[in-house]
Amino acid sequence: MKAVYNVDLRNYYSSVKNQGACGNCYAVSTVENVNIQNLINGKNVPALSYQQLTDCAVGYYNDNGCNGGWLYETINFIQVYGL
Repeated sequence: MKAVYNVDLRNYYSSVKNQGACGNCYAVSTVENVNIQNLINGKNVPALSYQQLTDCAVGYYNDNGCNGGWLYETINFIQVYGL
């Protein structure tokens, strides 16, 4: 059975991020996903920071700050250390 959500996300997405030379798209996309999941699940929490992952997940498996990372490892980092 397909889940049906009655949540309007049009006004929730944050503005487009200019990463410049920083390759932290893994952190930006992971945090946006967590923010949207919080909204869908009715959690009234402030938008979480992708910069925290970019700075703090360095060295956690294959996450290398502005030098790239992996979505799977970033999600593991959030599960272990929070965000």
